[in-house]
Amino acid sequence: MLRIDPLFPSSPLADGRTLEDFGLPEAQTNDDLDHLVALAKELNVRHVVYSPTKIVQPRGRRLQPLLLALRDVYRAMAAPEKLDFHGGSWRLPDALARMHIAQPFLDVCARQGVIAKYCKRDLIEAP
Repeated sequence: MLRIDPLFPSSPLADGRTLEDFGLPEAQTNDDLDHLVALAKELNVRHVVYSPTKIVQPRGRRLQPLLLALRDVYRAMAAPEKLDFHGGSWRLPDALARMHIAQPFLDVCARQGVIAKYCKRDLIEAP
């Protein structure tokens, strides 16, 4: 198993803006993910575990500037919906996280012939 977690949004966003427009560097490109999944395939990894980034609110402290900017990205991606906040963290609504963050990664995995599994779901395999 290889774990690629968290998956970050990548540019361009659905509205055409880039992460740089929010003051953020590109954390991982589709090329980066393609290389990681190709390595997983080469090493005969059974599956790759993934999940989209969640923005964790530190207890008793403010979010760091980069996390504030990432939250702004998520708000822009989710508009006009609101972000989900539970368990002390913000997340994109599930459908948007699948469409804009997970799906490009799943496309990479499918192209490489590597099984992708969402974190905490369907990870146990019986022989």
